[in-house]
Parts: sequence; structure tokens; C-alpha cells
Amino acid sequence: MSINTYLIRLSFMIMLIFGGIFIFRYVKANELLLDSLLPFAVAFLLLLSSVIWRKKMRQSGDVYMKTHNRTPENEREQLRQKELESNPAGNLRDAIDRAQIGTSPNGAGGSDWKSTGISLIVLIIGFFVVAIFLT
Repeated sequence: MSINTYLIRLSFMIMLIFGGIFIFRYVKANELLLDSLLPFAVAFLLLLSSVIWRKKMRQSGDVYMKTHNRTPENEREQLRQKELESNPAGNLRDAIDRAQIGTSPNGAGGSDWKSTGISLIVLIIGFFVVAIFLT
């Protein structure tokens, strides 16, 4: 995972945690807390800078990928073929593992950041609903 993706995910998580605390405290006790609002603002700035950085890197990366005719899928396939050539016995073990648990690209690449974020939001909303109904 690139550092840019890590920073974007980190900023989303910080915004989600501290923004949720801020909203929860505001709804529950009608308090505006700066100790929750300031980390949210810092995470928002981190998100903006990471998105701008990603756009600039993607523009320069697109030029490289187009000139060298490379895509992430082609790179992954080349790495897999190189590994199969260098370690033929590992291919048998990989085949057994894939038969038992499925292929690793399908397992790891099945959920993207959007579905992960949506499931986290649903969990947090469910927590708030349960907390409200139990009090």
C-alpha cells in the first residue's frame, strides 16, 4: 500500500472517530468540544493535501504508464509469472491453498475502501441507535 493511500485512510478514520465524538457530544449534551473538533480539522487538512498529492502523482504516473505500456494488472501478472518460474514447488503449495481458501486477488481485492467505509459507517450508526434506545 502506498503512503498516499495510507494517509487518506488514516485521515478518514480520524475524521470519522473525532467527528463522531463531536456530533455525539453535541446531540447528547449540547456541548461544542474543541478537543474533538481540532483533530477533525487536522485530519481534513491531511485529507485535502493527500488528495492533491495523489492527483499530481497520478498525472505524472499516467505519463510513465502510457510511455511504458504498463498497468497494475500487467505488473501483477509479470510478478506472478516470474515467481512461478523461480519457484516451481511453491506453485503446488499455492494451488492447494487456493483450492482451500480461494484466490488471493479475489480475497484481498474483493472489498475496496468504499465498501469498508460504508460498513464502518453502518456499524457506527448501529452503535448510536442501540445507545440511544438503551438509555
